[in-house]
Amino acid sequence: MRLSATIATALVITLLVPASLRAGAIVTRDRKVNVGDVTVTAHKVLLAIKSGKITYKKDSLLWFTANRKVDSLYYAGLFALKKERKDIARIFFEKSAKAEPKNREKALAKLYALKADVRKTAVAAAAENAPVSPEVNKGASTRDDDAKAPAADNTISKLLKSGLLKNSKSRLKPYKDPQFGAKKYYAIYFSAHWCGPCHRFTPTLVDFYNDVKKKYPDDFELVFMSRGKSSGAMKKYVRQYDMPWPVVKFSKARNHKLLKHMGRGIPSLVILDGDGKVISDSYVNGKYVGPAKPMRDLERLLKAAN
Repeated sequence: MRLSATIATALVITLLVPASLRAGAIVTRDRKVNVGDVTVTAHKVLLAIKSGKITYKKDSLLWFTANRKVDSLYYAGLFALKKERKDIARIFFEKSAKAEPKNREKALAKLYALKADVRKTAVAAAAENAPVSPEVNKGASTRDDDAKAPAADNTISKLLKSGLLKNSKSRLKPYKDPQFGAKKYYAIYFSAHWCGPCHRFTPTLVDFYNDVKKKYPDDFELVFMSRGKSSGAMKKYVRQYDMPWPVVKFSKARNHKLLKHMGRGIPSLVILDGDGKVISDSYVNGKYVGPAKPMRDLERLLKAAN
């Protein structure tokens, strides 16, 4: 007796896709799906999903493999973020960093951004539930640097100090820090408003800076050097992300001596010590690897120094 098309399809799905897939799966670098000891091709999983023979919950990792545009672990993570599933995105980015060399830096940058977002939420919750403290002497300063004498300029501070601005309430004003010449490390960020990859990385760098600056306020400074087309575009870019670091004046940035450290493309981040020695940059053996690497290197340096 001939089986109907529906029954035949059900049998094929049963043979090709085990029931364990219903619990969720992860697409690996070789475009296969691993679930326990079972390995089937992603194509067969897609066929099973189309047939309706796989029932998956909203929080199942398998749900994200149903989108044909997702062809790597990194982009699966982006798709999860788009669906506002940060928990699942984190899993994909972690696996991408380990299994996909070409996406490693981008995946690590996304992981750092997710980590910073979790910290922000925790801090906000703690502040909301914190007991109200009595007011202390308003006239007394709680900052030690108020009493510090201006630091002597080092090589890098001499090159930068005279042309720095700071974003304040959407306006760029002269940057003043008497201890600017005493920093152990200087991070120079080469970026521009017209640059798409720069827009993707800058929010991550802002979160990194705000977090690390609280821990090591006196040990480093990050300086933005625009590679944009105009002063107006630079100001728009600074305001768009509320950049918390000092900014080199556009007129000075165009032919600045530190441009020699930028490399061939942006976004580019270089870490220098006070004498101008390059500690880390966005290149490895002449190959561009992106700004996430020097960003992580800077955090390791600061932790080691403290």
